Amino acid sequence: GYSLNVFVSGVLLSSFGSDAVPFALFRKKDAARQNSKMDAYAIRAWCYYVLAEARNLKIEKKYELGIIDEEILRKVAHLSTPPDGPIETKRFLSKNGIALIYARHLPRTYLDGAALITKEGVPAIGMTIRLDRIDNFWFCLLHELAHVSWHLKDGTDWFIDDFNIIDYGFNEDWEKEHEADALAKNALIPERLWSKYRDRGTMTVETINDLATEAKVHRAVVVARYHWETGNFQHFHDLLGYGEVRSFFEQI
Repeated sequence: GYSLNVFVSGVLLSSFGSDAVPFALFRKKDAARQNSKMDAYAIRAWCYYVLAEARNLKIEKKYELGIIDEEILRKVAHLSTPPDGPIETKRFLSKNGIALIYARHLPRTYLDGAALITKEGVPAIGMTIRLDRIDNFWFCLLHELAHVSWHLKDGTDWFIDDFNIIDYGFNEDWEKEHEADALAKNALIPERLWSKYRDRGTMTVETINDLATEAKVHRAVVVARYHWETGNFQHFHDLLGYGEVRSFFEQI
């Protein structure tokens, strides 16, 4: 509840100091993908935790603005295929100066992921993995990584995302959300490949597997793209990879 969230916030602030959290987190921000039901104190507590964990994490390299380009996004997308891909991605991002933090979903936060930055300039991608689906994890990760590279310039910007919100309207950040969506979608499955298979007609399990192999991504990613492109969310539902992500992070 309210008191617990305030308590958590207070503990983290007392541990790391008020300058450990970007000033932007203390103001109301009309971000594009925030659920109207979000509790501001719960969001703040969750963000404090992500930032605190990022500051405690040993990052192998100092982050350099621009180091994450479309080629790197594709390399991250390719890590969706190995069984331990999420953990390999955490290591890969650390080598590029970025902290990937798993932070369990708090009540009334309605969060999938966020892109933040510590006072030391370390970009932190926080992920709740609340849906625990392979497709959701990889799209969310690529979306937040796009925010880090293209939009997260300093501590005055931050992005929190609820991917159940599809129509996020027009406000100060809507263009950035659209851009991050497009970058993530193209990193997972380049448009030329999607068009090639779409033009073949009816999608089958065989074509899903073929496209996944050619795009070098998990087939759950292909199914998710099919769902969004067609609006048919029932077909191939059993291929989305339910319950196959969170356990990786809870083990560590």
